[in-house]
Amino acid sequence: MGTNCLVGILDPKQPDTVRVRYVHVDGSPDYILPTLDWIWSHTYLHDTTALVDGLLAHQWSYLGGDVTTDTAITFTGEQPVPGIGMASEFDAGSQVQVLPLPTAVDGVSWVYVIDPEHATVTVHGPGDPSRPLTRHHLTDPAQQTSYTEEPRPADLVTAARGAGDTHGRSLADTWAQHALDGPRAQARIAAMRILTGAPDALQALPDTEPTPDLRISAPAKLARVFDSPAWSRLTPTRRSEVIDAWRAAASAALADRVVEHCRNLLGATDSAGRNLSHLHPDQLRIGGVGVFAGDWSYPTDPSGEVPLPVGFVGVLTGTWNGYAVFTCSRQVAEAIVADQQVQRERHRAWLIDLGRGPADADGHVAEVFATMRFDGDTIVVDESAVSGDPDAVTRIEPDQDGQYVMMGGSWAWQALDPHDCEHVVGVLPAPSAQQRFVDLPHTGLRAPHDRLHVTDLQAAPGVPSTSVVTLALDDAPVAEALTSADGSHLSRLSAAFDHNDWAAYLTGCRQHGQPVSETQVLDALITEFQVGQAARRAAADRAVLTRLLDADGTILRLLPVWPAPRGHLARSQLGQRLRLENPHPRDHLWQWWNGTAWRPLASNSGMHTVTERKPNPGQFLAFVIADSLYERFDRGELIEQAAGDGIPLDPQMTDDQIRALLRAVLRELAREIGLPVDGLPTLTAAQGLELGRIAAGGALTDSPATTDHPTPSGPDQPPTH
Repeated sequence: MGTNCLVGILDPKQPDTVRVRYVHVDGSPDYILPTLDWIWSHTYLHDTTALVDGLLAHQWSYLGGDVTTDTAITFTGEQPVPGIGMASEFDAGSQVQVLPLPTAVDGVSWVYVIDPEHATVTVHGPGDPSRPLTRHHLTDPAQQTSYTEEPRPADLVTAARGAGDTHGRSLADTWAQHALDGPRAQARIAAMRILTGAPDALQALPDTEPTPDLRISAPAKLARVFDSPAWSRLTPTRRSEVIDAWRAAASAALADRVVEHCRNLLGATDSAGRNLSHLHPDQLRIGGVGVFAGDWSYPTDPSGEVPLPVGFVGVLTGTWNGYAVFTCSRQVAEAIVADQQVQRERHRAWLIDLGRGPADADGHVAEVFATMRFDGDTIVVDESAVSGDPDAVTRIEPDQDGQYVMMGGSWAWQALDPHDCEHVVGVLPAPSAQQRFVDLPHTGLRAPHDRLHVTDLQAAPGVPSTSVVTLALDDAPVAEALTSADGSHLSRLSAAFDHNDWAAYLTGCRQHGQPVSETQVLDALITEFQVGQAARRAAADRAVLTRLLDADGTILRLLPVWPAPRGHLARSQLGQRLRLENPHPRDHLWQWWNGTAWRPLASNSGMHTVTERKPNPGQFLAFVIADSLYERFDRGELIEQAAGDGIPLDPQMTDDQIRALLRAVLRELAREIGLPVDGLPTLTAAQGLELGRIAAGGALTDSPATTDHPTPSGPDQPPTH
């Protein structure tokens, strides 16, 4: 009865503020909302503007549609206002309050904001007034003949359910005022414990039945059911059915409302019944919004049918050992910190149930779960007990966009289907907003989208060493730029992509996490165009495009290689060969383009080293035979051999030139293992095959050699036949 509130309207001149009046008692939603329904439908005949004017005309002791001129006052100075309520003894000289929304008002539990246009009431509750709890549509109580109309016999079960629902929600609201209105971190831990089903947290929820005998302590609406003449005509069995209906409704409403409060505090949502296929892990790529959970959160139920208690919304920024690395908002980060504490509490309780002492359990928890806490805007993660390293303390700072990387590259986070979670913390985007950014493939520039790209690069007429760049949005040309050795700058924009669009695009671009200039963005888009063209030409020629990077990711060399190396070993050999044949003082990494991404060939720390060992006769014999068999290869087989060995060729080379190159590479490999091949004559293919038969134990014969074309073996391999 002592709950107070504010009731009013958004200020039309200042949409971020409200114009309100104070109501001293009976301010909880289970009373105020049906009372506003009554006043709106009976006193003001569905005129919401008149309702607001009437409410703002006074400061109130309480609101009540049953107030008449004869209603007795409680305090000197109160004034009954028929059909609305009791004006406060402090009403004289009071003014409408103008307050910012959201705001926390000292000593006020609830704020009700009426929308005259849509006839709704937005309810802001205790704890976090920035998040509306619900939006209530003003309705006309069905066929009421008086404000205290008694339920009919046939309606007793329905009336009991309604009374139970009101009672459960009221209990939950009161619980939220106490449990979720404390320090920010503690309130989030309390909410997370509810959402993850911590048994002690659920057991601590208020009891819907304060005493065993409901007739003694029945809430007001249930008491009206008991006092109804129809109640006295019910059989004992029927009375039990009515009370059971009230109990079930009260318990369900309590649970639902508590979950609603916890979700509102954490920013969590329910994915049930929503089409979220665009957030499935199969659809997720770098820069896309997904839902993530740590592998420690997965249930142990072998059936896989138990949903995860909670998932966290974030933007995928990369992977680490197959696990996800993502960024998230402050709100989601706070929920993750709270969840970590709940995981620690749950593990400790499990250990104590197994018979461990409290001190022993605390020590074991510290060895398994890190501690997390906020220090201002910084998250402090202490893993010193987990790792045994006293310096294993990580400080996670928000980036320039206020986002946090929650132990990415260290903890095992996985993307998951939001439908596999009971609760999801964070904002689930619509399909059109799912992709937040893209990493352009050839430069690594992080851009808001990949719709803007270069489509043409031509020499500028009459301007030496300058080119005109055409940019298109999707397939439509929208801008031009000029580029030269001095840099690039935009020269013309169209109405379809104006300066505001270009500024927004620039603002969303990042290189190595840092903002970039117009010149840097244009240079990156030009590089994307040029490298993309080179990759397509290489693919058309059945070649592969390779590049050399420095430590900062700058492209030092771009080189098409034909034929495309076949297999991992061939690519590794190609990488070593490219490093030896194309030295550069800043070389760091050779890569090859697989059609969708760049993959490593060789790094500056990956040089091939030769291990000194004594060659054996079998290796020498294998070399001689392999060297001889190149004579029998046609052009296609020679090219295939080069692809298998990672040997780049020139398409203009003759067959004899390719054959000579393959033999030179084979001799180079033989020298590396110590074979004395310098000055050794080359056998014919027939001689090599005969030598192979002799080595395999066959008799010397004058029969012609087989026409089969065996692949030459390397000098480390036994002879083939």
